[in-house]
Formats: sequence, C-alpha cells, structure tokens
Amino acid sequence: MCPIIVDDEGEFRDLVKETLEQITHRISFAKKWCQKFLGFQKLS
Repeated sequence: MCPIIVDDEGEFRDLVKETLEQITHRISFAKKWCQKFLGFQKLS
C-alpha cells in the first residue's frame, strides 16, 4: 500500500468523502445482491 499525499486539508477531506461514498455504494450493492440472490432478509 502506498501513502497518499495531499496538498491541503480540503483535498484530504474530499478524498475521505469520496472514499466513504465508494465504500457505502459497494456495501449497499452487496446487501441488495445478497437479498436478491441468496434470500437473506436482513443483513447487519
């Protein structure tokens, strides 16, 4: 894993926000996929 270099605090905040949005989208997709194809009714 390589370190991430940012120029300022604003760029760091944007990076964190974008990363969290990507992770949230992936988790949401996985949850919907599991419910649809595996029959799970509730995932924590």
